[in-house]
Amino acid sequence: MRHSSSRHSVALLTLCAVCALLMLASCSPRDRVKAEPLDANLNLAAAPFTQAEDNSDLIYGVVPPKSELISDETLGYLDGVLASRLAQTPSGGSYPGSEATESCALSTVPQPRGTRGRALDYWSRVGQCAGVKYLLVPVVSYWSEREGGELGSPKPASIVIDFFVVDVNEVSVIDTYRYEEQQVSLAENLLTVDKFVKRGGKFLTARQLAAEGITYSLNKLGL
Repeated sequence: MRHSSSRHSVALLTLCAVCALLMLASCSPRDRVKAEPLDANLNLAAAPFTQAEDNSDLIYGVVPPKSELISDETLGYLDGVLASRLAQTPSGGSYPGSEATESCALSTVPQPRGTRGRALDYWSRVGQCAGVKYLLVPVVSYWSEREGGELGSPKPASIVIDFFVVDVNEVSVIDTYRYEEQQVSLAENLLTVDKFVKRGGKFLTARQLAAEGITYSLNKLGL
């Protein structure tokens, strides 16, 4: 009788563990469904990547605290990744990268930091200067570089990137997507096993996370 009771207890504990994992998965944040591909002839271009220092640098949303400052070189790298992806979209379309808007971004003077609507006003004027109807605005809202190596990291990389699609003439946002990820080990989160295996079991740099995030976010935006 004691052996039967013991087996019953083990089975009950196993069932509880499975249920807990299923509940955890069902309670995790639900991602948005991939958008329908946008018109390949849409008059859209990308703005240069910037880094948000406070909330007024975002069209809307909150800047997470304690972000690391990223270099102009890294911003240029992100511009290149975005431009390459926009040059050949899954739908066969092609949109200009920041090379089409950079001079306008440099010549347009933003309102003082903290001004209400500062970011939307600024990017709308950049888009008007560049002669586009829609402007894709990418903003790094948080950046934390990996410590350690690709096979083991005491502090994995973490990023938050916001994407806004601005209707330049209407001075409004027609779509937005926030990509955020802090890479964790497989032992810390079994729900990320597919992603961890796809990355070869390696810890990525913040740049590598961002490159993945750019492609993923554009798919979600239909670009």
